Amino acid sequence: MTTVSIAAHYDSRAATYDGHTPYHTNLANLFVEYAKPVQNDSILDLACGTGLVTSAMLPHVVDEHGNFHKGQRIIGVDVSRGMLEVARSKGDRRVEFVEGDIGDLSSIPKLDGLQYSFDIVTICSALVLFPAEKLGDLMKHWASYLKPSGRLVVDVPTTSAMLRLRALSEIFPSLGLSMMGDRRWIKTPDSLGKLLDEAGLETDVATVDHDDRDLMRTLPARTKVLGRWKKEGNGVLMRQI
Repeated sequence: MTTVSIAAHYDSRAATYDGHTPYHTNLANLFVEYAKPVQNDSILDLACGTGLVTSAMLPHVVDEHGNFHKGQRIIGVDVSRGMLEVARSKGDRRVEFVEGDIGDLSSIPKLDGLQYSFDIVTICSALVLFPAEKLGDLMKHWASYLKPSGRLVVDVPTTSAMLRLRALSEIFPSLGLSMMGDRRWIKTPDSLGKLLDEAGLETDVATVDHDDRDLMRTLPARTKVLGRWKKEGNGVLMRQI
């Protein structure tokens, strides 16, 4: 999938993304629990979408008066203009939302000179949108924006989640079709840890149970199919139960 097609896909979902299901909000809250942000942390939220992760992080990093420490910042980056419009409409001017391709952060002027500046870099629900063969280099690229003690927090579906989407991703290439996201590289629960290890990062991988806060029961697994004639068709709406 190109960045243009990904942007168009999420532009079309932006208006209803937050309210369609509690899944995305629940997952953002789990990111907070896992990342453990503290007061004065600076955060770079990649593929920030409608700002759910930044909104969940914000109360934990501001001071008792709701203010930032000198030099502290929270920046959200996304390729979808529609998703960013929703994020900005929430009215919190303490967060800077920037349009750009997270696959090349050096192309984003707002991030010039900010390597090694962030305590936490997050990528929620977006890792599978990138080709598996590029993920190792991308991990190193994203990690270069962390302070030496910083944390990179990412997620992928487990091997037992979204099984129908996983099956489709195996079948579609033989039919000349492509779909949003690539889960084929996630072979075992250790696949993500191995990827991070190969990128030279110290890792701590946790698995969220399907019943944890009903997280997986609120998952809307949607995909659009791109056919051999490049005509875009409607995908199917599936729910993990």
